[in-house]
Amino acid sequence: RTLRANSYSSWVSSLELSNFIHILSKKNASICFEINILFFQWIIGFFYKIFIRLLYPRAWKIKVNSEENKVSLASYLSIPKDKIVSIYNPIDLEKIKSHHINKEIQEQVLGKARGKKVFTTVWRLVWQKRHIKILEAFRILKEGGRDDFYYMIIGDWPEREKLETFVNTHGLWENIIFMWSQSDVMSYLKLSDYFVYASDIEWFPNVLT
Repeated sequence: RTLRANSYSSWVSSLELSNFIHILSKKNASICFEINILFFQWIIGFFYKIFIRLLYPRAWKIKVNSEENKVSLASYLSIPKDKIVSIYNPIDLEKIKSHHINKEIQEQVLGKARGKKVFTTVWRLVWQKRHIKILEAFRILKEGGRDDFYYMIIGDWPEREKLETFVNTHGLWENIIFMWSQSDVMSYLKLSDYFVYASDIEWFPNVLT
C-alpha cells in the first residue's frame, strides 16, 4: 500500500527472502546480494541456493559488495556479469586521517597496555563473528608464556556473558578487556597495533573498510 500510495517507480530489496518475493512480484526487480554463495551450506541454505539459482537470473539488476562476489555469482547463475553491479562501501579516508584521538581514551588504553601490543576487535558479540576462536588464540599465547598483548573487544549483544566467562575461566582478565558499545571507535582503532578479524560471514563489511 505504501509503495502504491507514494508512486515509487523503483526500489531495491536485500536479504534472500525479501529478494525472492520482490522478483516474483515485480518484473524489473533490483536486488542486493550481500554475501558469497558459499555461505549457504547448512540445510536451510541448501533450499535457499535452489531458489537463488531459479529466481535471481530473473532479476533486472543484482547489486553485490565486491568484484569477487560479482564473478562468483555470475558463474553460479550462468548469467552475464554486466547484469551484476559491484558497490563497495564508501570510505572517507580524509576523515579517518584527520581524526584526533580522544585524550581520555588514550590515557585509558596506554595506561593499561604500556609495553604491550594492542589488538582490537569491533563487532557484535554473536557466534558468526567467532570471538571464541580469537580468545582461544590468546589463551594459547598466555599459556605459552606470552603476556605482551592487550586485546580490546568493542561491541555488545547476546554472547557477552559467554565470552566474559571464558576470559575469567582462563585467567585472561589482565590482557583482555570488554569495552562494550563505544561512540568514538576510531580513537581505539588508532591506538591499536592490530585489528583482529575471524568472522564467518559479513554482509556489507563495514568493519573491514
